[in-house]
Amino acid sequence: MKLLQGTFRNDRANPDEPKPDIPEVLNAPDWLDAYGREAWDKLVPQLAKSGLFTSLDLLFFAMICADYSVFRRATDCTKDKLTHDTGANGRCALPEIAIARAAFDRVRQGLEPFGAIGPGSRSRLRVQPEENDPIENFRSRLNKLKGAKRFLT
Repeated sequence: MKLLQGTFRNDRANPDEPKPDIPEVLNAPDWLDAYGREAWDKLVPQLAKSGLFTSLDLLFFAMICADYSVFRRATDCTKDKLTHDTGANGRCALPEIAIARAAFDRVRQGLEPFGAIGPGSRSRLRVQPEENDPIENFRSRLNKLKGAKRFLT
């Protein structure tokens, strides 16, 4: 993850760090509702394609999608009105607003390491090129040659 975030230091790297596989099947878990599946179907294929989604992320990302569903259901309840009248305190914000805000915060925090929040979170990520990419192989060989760096700009 540090390599993806751009904070990788070779002297602090764990050479035995696990490298989980990208899952072959990217289907949403059965227990997600329609809103959760909507988030899953939008994000997981793109994250897997860029190498940011692995088999270890399945459950964690499903929980993010479940929180997205909580956010959507809470905001659905606030479409008609944002406040309600209580006997003792007068008009107060609907409880669904606090529920939506808390779910939004959890989703935002969960998506940050994946770079799925916006350009700011993506700009901190570094995606590894494919190992068999011929262009990258050529560039790395050129970088090793003395004086060849001027041809890469």
